[in-house]
Amino acid sequence: MASANNWFPGHMNKALKEIENLIEAVDVVVEVVDARAPYSSQNPIFRRVLKNKAVIYVMNKVDVADPEITKQWDEYFKTQSDHKYVLEVEKNSQNITNKLVNLINEATKERQEKMKRKGLVNPQINALVIGLPNVGKSTFINKIVKGKKVKAGNKPGLTRGLQRITLTKNITLIDTPGIMPSKIPNESTACNLTMINSVKEGVFSLERMAARAMRYVYNNYPGRVEERYDARIGLIPPIEISDTYRVFEKIAKKNNWVLLNDMYDVERVMLTFVRDLQNGKLGRMSFETPEMIEDLSIEKSEKDEEIEDKTVDVTQEW
Repeated sequence: MASANNWFPGHMNKALKEIENLIEAVDVVVEVVDARAPYSSQNPIFRRVLKNKAVIYVMNKVDVADPEITKQWDEYFKTQSDHKYVLEVEKNSQNITNKLVNLINEATKERQEKMKRKGLVNPQINALVIGLPNVGKSTFINKIVKGKKVKAGNKPGLTRGLQRITLTKNITLIDTPGIMPSKIPNESTACNLTMINSVKEGVFSLERMAARAMRYVYNNYPGRVEERYDARIGLIPPIEISDTYRVFEKIAKKNNWVLLNDMYDVERVMLTFVRDLQNGKLGRMSFETPEMIEDLSIEKSEKDEEIEDKTVDVTQEW
């Protein structure tokens, strides 16, 4: 296939340059990731830009992720280095502000003590908040900042520029727009980003993304597809991508989704399936595990897995 996707909307490029200019003033990074795909929803650009900064991973939307796999990711992030921290967040989480403040203070303890020894009574801490579009970053900030609202919604790309928000008398949050990677390295990552709704519809092939997702869900969460669509599929897992068309066709047949030429409307099933996954209608599930990271790394180097080149903006303009 052609070389990997490349895109970088103007506001994203501008924000990245602003981040690079103020990086020396950043004391800790708060990276919001989607708990259903915590690896794919990280932006590798920031690993270069942010160097060796302490990182607090905010595992957002844990209430729609697989709880057992979330535990695995929690341990994985914590074992990456001594300066990695994890905060799990769900829709009805309580005391999130206090938990975040405590983690920021823990992550910057040495710096604060050093500044106090120099005579600063209340050392000022800058926490840079980053995340891909639609991982729930703005919603998370709205939970922890009382009195100030950040634009939020279930559509990628709402925050447009850097915003400074006072969290406490000595902690300032620097909110950034959702910034996509400059390229998506492989179809597995593209599929995961599609499933968590970080890219707009039409950027990637619906057929390819739906087929990959169906194979994963059918093999790893047996019975979920049949239960959701009230269809008897009759295929014993594990199935291959080539088998997924039969699954979609059986769902179309069960729902009597037929085109004018009496062909089953498989595309309608695919689109419904993808949207149902994005909205958690097939139950709590995660789309990747820490064990899958090595497979993703291998896939990055395989040219035949790189996705078709499209010079398009993957975020919505709203």
